[in-house]
Amino acid sequence: MTQTKICSKCNIKKSISEFGKRSSTKDGLYSNCKKCKSATDKNYRKENKELVASRKKAYAEKNKDLISEKQRAYREANKELLCQKDREKYAKNREIIRKKAKELYIINRDTILKKQKEYTQLNKEKIAKTKRKHYLKNKDLIAARAKSYSKTESGKIAILVSSQNRRARVRSANGKIEASQIKELMSKQKGKCVYCKVKLLESSRGSYHIDHIYPLSKGGTNDIANIQLLCPNCNRRKHNKAPEEFAENFGMLI
Repeated sequence: MTQTKICSKCNIKKSISEFGKRSSTKDGLYSNCKKCKSATDKNYRKENKELVASRKKAYAEKNKDLISEKQRAYREANKELLCQKDREKYAKNREIIRKKAKELYIINRDTILKKQKEYTQLNKEKIAKTKRKHYLKNKDLIAARAKSYSKTESGKIAILVSSQNRRARVRSANGKIEASQIKELMSKQKGKCVYCKVKLLESSRGSYHIDHIYPLSKGGTNDIANIQLLCPNCNRRKHNKAPEEFAENFGMLI
């Protein structure tokens, strides 16, 4: 037979399963049913916000290690469930989450970058080991993604930019160019080669070269102000000539 109890709040006879456990009482249960107790607790928290917040803060400070250990144990025991909830939450609120994350990053950009740099400096071996482990575990997938990305317009620009930045580092040249700057420069040049005016994305099957106006070999920098986009033919003819020298050879100067 199901045991029952009368709630001291609503005076309704209910199953004992609807009462919370309390070791200090004679029957081991609260006098109020769960529903009434929840409403009472909610009302108390509402009327005593500062007191409740103060008690929570004091408890958290006093039991920091215990709370941390419980949270860690819970995360470990419910890893898949928590991951699934995170995925569902992100899928449902993707745009809002991205917008907030972007806003927070913009506001705290300098602090974030500083902390990232400090962490990287202190954990070089750990980071290298983690990256290596991830690479070995996902080697085929990474290679497939890299191959696919290299065929996109963004991927092609990234490869060109990486190549030029590497050349600049080897020659200890100042400056570093970004993919976004190359896209902007392409727009400024109206998609045409500086010298012969051929449409870059239509020449040599859509290829073009990133050229240093004043060559790195002659002290030129790797800043975007010293960069121009040329068709492969003009870039090969210019080679490491200074702009005035090449312009004269090209018939642009009298």
